[in-house]
Amino acid sequence: GGESERSGDVLVQTLSGAPSSPLSVTAEGQAPDTVVVTWQIPTETNGDLLGYYIYYQVVGSTETLRSEAGPDQTTYSISGLRPATEYVITLTAYTEGGESERSGEVLVQTMSGVPSTPLSVTA
Repeated sequence: GGESERSGDVLVQTLSGAPSSPLSVTAEGQAPDTVVVTWQIPTETNGDLLGYYIYYQVVGSTETLRSEAGPDQTTYSISGLRPATEYVITLTAYTEGGESERSGEVLVQTMSGVPSTPLSVTA
């Protein structure tokens, strides 16, 4: 009797699944046309995290826009927005296996546009 020799090691690679949602999403108006979004990485990445999608839309609008952030980013500036306007922002993370569920919605308002100082006029 006895034990036979061990077979060679077998490397098994599981398929990537979709990650869990990004955590602790916050957004802050930083300028009349810019909002800064911050988040924490998902607890479950289920493979190599390829990046994040930042979805944003004007409150009450049906048009959703999307920006993309790299896998090592946890902050992103969205620019080209309208001044003094409220936006809804959600985030997803994605791997080769797919896209996570969207994070909870975050409401943010861009700053009001500040008028430029009028030139002094001498009569």
